[in-house]
Amino acid sequence: MSRKRSTLRDVAQRAGVTVSTVSRLLNNKPLTVPVTDTTRKRVLEAAKSLEYTPNRLARGLAAAKTYILGMSFPITSPLNRVDHRDVTYINLGMLISGVQNVLQARGYELHIFNRIEHNQHPDAPIRRMNFDFIDGLIYVEPNPCYPYYEDVAEAGLPMVMLGQTRMRHTVHTVCAEDRSEMRQLVGALIRKGHRRIAYVLSVMNEPPMDVIERMEGYSLAHKDAGIPVDPLLLRRERASEVPLAVTLDALLALRPAVDALIIGRTEIGEDSLKILLASGVRVPEDMEVVVIGDDRFFEATQPRLSAMRLGYLERGMAAAKLLLDAVEGRANEAAHTPVHWKFIERDSCVLQDYVQRAEGAVSEGHAHTGPADLH
Repeated sequence: MSRKRSTLRDVAQRAGVTVSTVSRLLNNKPLTVPVTDTTRKRVLEAAKSLEYTPNRLARGLAAAKTYILGMSFPITSPLNRVDHRDVTYINLGMLISGVQNVLQARGYELHIFNRIEHNQHPDAPIRRMNFDFIDGLIYVEPNPCYPYYEDVAEAGLPMVMLGQTRMRHTVHTVCAEDRSEMRQLVGALIRKGHRRIAYVLSVMNEPPMDVIERMEGYSLAHKDAGIPVDPLLLRRERASEVPLAVTLDALLALRPAVDALIIGRTEIGEDSLKILLASGVRVPEDMEVVVIGDDRFFEATQPRLSAMRLGYLERGMAAAKLLLDAVEGRANEAAHTPVHWKFIERDSCVLQDYVQRAEGAVSEGHAHTGPADLH
């Protein structure tokens, strides 16, 4: 037989105080009459021994809140495609873990929303989504071609954009300075002597804002060095339409040959390396390779893949904290939390000799934090 759920009254009886005192202590609300540290400790110990958990429905009714926050993810290809990408993708899972770590400690639950961003013309009508039962929303990877977020902003629901957005000055955001980060990375490769740097975007549909800014950073780094951008080196083929092998074969056929490759998505890093090696390319001797986004499996590839770690766990935690500030009235002005790329140096690309560490920069073995490090 299941054990009866403990109530505020049970905790109050065991601690020898009133129900209202227990409620205010456990919910961190001001007390009309101050209590001693001994009484506070007695209440907390009683709640712990009784395994008391708040009644979310009653709590929500009293505060006119649901204590549920949402997180919206894009689905960028149909379920039956091998390139389907949703919340099961490992880095997006890390985002969720970061959010959950913060929310659960504050008594909130998380609801996941998927939004369809494929097989849809940019001018097609946007399907409305129902956010009536949540107190706030974390919107992952905003894409101006699929502006679902406009409905959320218009409704006045507290929202944090997790990714680049042109609405940055009117909504809360957590994102990297992708243009600057890519500019620093490409600049470091150029200073090392590379002149034929290819960038494979491998987007699933119209590129989101972070990818658009990375393309701009790629071009700016070439401009800084006085090197014209060869459009054939910037591969914008949709992964849902052009196989990765076809894209890489086109790059390998170019002359002068490509001498460095930036792979735009974590999930194609290992496959890209296999295709290069099968084509007779020696990595890093013939071509240095860097992946945007790190994966623990890159430690096991031969050679091991160097990558830019994007800090998904940290981004999720930062977004959750900012959203809670907005929901609970502590962040009324649009706030921005910056996050940085971190270069994880392995075998496929060595930039250590070309990295100038900024004063106070974090160093973690062969990890270099950007963008200040990549000067």
